[in-house]
Amino acid sequence: MIAMSRATDRNADAVAFCHRDRTKALLAYVIERQVTGHGQPLDRAGDGPWDVWWVCYRTQRTAAEFGLDPRRASGRCVVCALDASMLAFHTPPQYPNGTPRRGCPCLLDWARSMRRPTPDIAWPGWRLTVSMVKPGSDPVPVRELLAESHTVIGEIQRHLIPADVGRLYPDAYGREYVARRDGYLTSAPVTVFVLLASPSAIGKAKAIKSDIRRRLGEGDALRNHLHMPDSPGDAFADLDHLAGTETFSRLYERYERDRAVQRLACYWTLLEQSDSRHRTG
Repeated sequence: MIAMSRATDRNADAVAFCHRDRTKALLAYVIERQVTGHGQPLDRAGDGPWDVWWVCYRTQRTAAEFGLDPRRASGRCVVCALDASMLAFHTPPQYPNGTPRRGCPCLLDWARSMRRPTPDIAWPGWRLTVSMVKPGSDPVPVRELLAESHTVIGEIQRHLIPADVGRLYPDAYGREYVARRDGYLTSAPVTVFVLLASPSAIGKAKAIKSDIRRRLGEGDALRNHLHMPDSPGDAFADLDHLAGTETFSRLYERYERDRAVQRLACYWTLLEQSDSRHRTG
């Protein structure tokens, strides 16, 4: 394989950034639009059908509820448009369980692009979030470290099942990869902390998570003490999932609604940015 130049590498990183973070912006946009009633309808949703499916599966709400349709997504291939649409319009949205019909490779290509590391993006500020202490980690020191930057406003004990793991990581593919993740995260109860970021911690979720992992001992890519979302859409989706829709709705009204219009405008700007490459998945 011919090595790419540094300039080409930077271009590839920029494209990956657009794909992954535009999908996460779509997640945030449809959640906050549904909760508040603000924002514009999306005529073109995402960079591909699997972006739309991912949003629906993360939230366990159908494409119809959000006014989305994978068949209208840009850069689509016909196979993916049909498969993603069938899964996203199902009540509740369904998981592909492998590659789509007729052996189309786009789903796996899309999943790889979603898991690829990308440069950080300056998301609009949000305070309400959630963290999950993974099996084998002691929740007491995690809570103490989180309290340096957040107020803990709720604590929940849960025992995840594979469906929960799939909803947290719907872009995880490969039989062995998924089995390893499911086996670990369902092996023991987890502790969920509902959090409110201090003013100095707003916008620093990724750095705070990385620092806590470092202070507790890095572990590996899976056994790294805690799950904590890095973007507002992921934070709201995880809070709805792990703490419950009633809790999310109540806390959102109290802590986040007053900044929703500004965040929606930021998401819209990101979604409207032109993309230098169409992604078939």
